[in-house]
Amino acid sequence: MASNNQRSKCCFDEWLKTQEQQLSELLEAQNRQENEVESQLPDIILNGLVNRGNLAKISPNQLRKINDLHMKTIREEERLSNELASLQENIADQPIAMIAKMMSGVGESSSEIDRALDQHETALANIMQEVDKLRLSTLKELLGILTPVQGVDILAAGKKLHLCIHQWCKTRDQKHGRN
Repeated sequence: MASNNQRSKCCFDEWLKTQEQQLSELLEAQNRQENEVESQLPDIILNGLVNRGNLAKISPNQLRKINDLHMKTIREEERLSNELASLQENIADQPIAMIAKMMSGVGESSSEIDRALDQHETALANIMQEVDKLRLSTLKELLGILTPVQGVDILAAGKKLHLCIHQWCKTRDQKHGRN
């Protein structure tokens, strides 16, 4: 069992290194873009083309589109939440509870329970796939609304947030003696 935990930790550590490297690359790209803008600043000021692309400069049209996307995403999240709640309610209605109640021994095997659990697992996996699709489609639509520089800004901010939360959780776990 320890070797499985060690392999999992090693795999996780490699994944984390990849995430940190990708964040570093995003931040470097963002800095390059900012440096390019700074080198062009005299032209930008002279020509009145203040178009830095950072998230503080979202246009009214972008804001409207982002709001529409937000509302659409909320409706889809509610639909998926309802599906998940229904699935959770169905697990109690399925024969699992009744069969388990009739069994004489704890841990006794049952093909009926296995079938019901397999169906539940498949339905749950389908919902999780839909959730992942929603995440990806929302991100793609958001990046389609933003300028490329704003897109880099939001991806870098998201990655930084993800890594900060991970580090915070890791620190809390160590503080409470959990590894």
